[in-house]
Amino acid sequence: MSNRDIYVAIRTFLTELGGKRISVVADKTFVRHGHPLLEGRENLFKKVVPQYEVEAPKPAPRKKAEVKPKIEKDEYVISTEAANDILHDED
Repeated sequence: MSNRDIYVAIRTFLTELGGKRISVVADKTFVRHGHPLLEGRENLFKKVVPQYEVEAPKPAPRKKAEVKPKIEKDEYVISTEAANDILHDED
């Protein structure tokens, strides 16, 4: 038994807990591990195993990292548009 386990009643029964009468209903009453209702009545409960109806999400496709060109000393990087403006400047 793990501290995170959850249990569900497999039989309907009446019991007393802390001076109060408790009605436990099969397949409807859930308790956590260590709950006083579970103590001494472990055979009346079973561990809940979650079953999911949805598929696990698929990871998003990875984007390739953009490789920036290394700039040597005294070099400049400009856009193609800026280069065209410089080349075709008629001033």
